[in-house]
Amino acid sequence: MDDEELAISITKGFLDDLPGRIDELKGYLGAKDVAGVKHVTHSIKGAAANLGGNALSAVAADMEKKAKSGKFEAVTDSLPELEKQFFRLKEEMGKHFQY
Repeated sequence: MDDEELAISITKGFLDDLPGRIDELKGYLGAKDVAGVKHVTHSIKGAAANLGGNALSAVAADMEKKAKSGKFEAVTDSLPELEKQFFRLKEEMGKHFQY
């Protein structure tokens, strides 16, 4: 839409929000809350995809699929990769936006 201010605002909101969402995910995993895990991973998947974070979105999608199968250990094992992809995306976005 050619609105750099809007793009920066949306990007900043995503980058500020995601660490809290990851913490929320950890809490749901600890509680073995299937609905919570599915909700958060689905949310991360969609938000990342909307911002062009395809690798992060793919990890979140895989985690969502594992959660639906009740594989909490596999979801937990994927947390480091989710965090890694978030920091990669954050670094790339920082190259294009000053926020």
